[in-house]
Amino acid sequence: MIQGMPKRTLLFVDDEEDILDAMYDTFKGLYNVRIAGSAEEALRIFNEEDIAVVISDQRMPHTKGSELLAEINRIKPHCKKILLTGYADISASIDAINKGSVNKYITKPCDKNEIIDAIEQLVELYNVDEFMVKSVLSVSS
Repeated sequence: MIQGMPKRTLLFVDDEEDILDAMYDTFKGLYNVRIAGSAEEALRIFNEEDIAVVISDQRMPHTKGSELLAEINRIKPHCKKILLTGYADISASIDAINKGSVNKYITKPCDKNEIIDAIEQLVELYNVDEFMVKSVLSVSS
């Protein structure tokens, strides 16, 4: 971790409460954890807080995870994004990756260590991106 970086916030989005509870319990000691049961709720939280990584289920009522992550990418491109799905929805993952709105695609059920490792890597990448932006801004001032 880059020195001086604050404890980062993760946002988990899933319409299954059990999954949200499990994710919250897994990461609450390491990060600030926010959970949302819908894309609409996720966007509200995202617009109110500094979210480093969004982890979203693909199959949710009303809005697909890939659509949510594309909107998040439009709002804050350097936010890191993980798409989770229990289905072999290859076309959705390819589309999301090609649009640049997903950093990692993980199939459910996922190995706990796989998601922990992915989040750790993406938080580090987020920290580096933010450090670089601040460095550039301080040099140009």
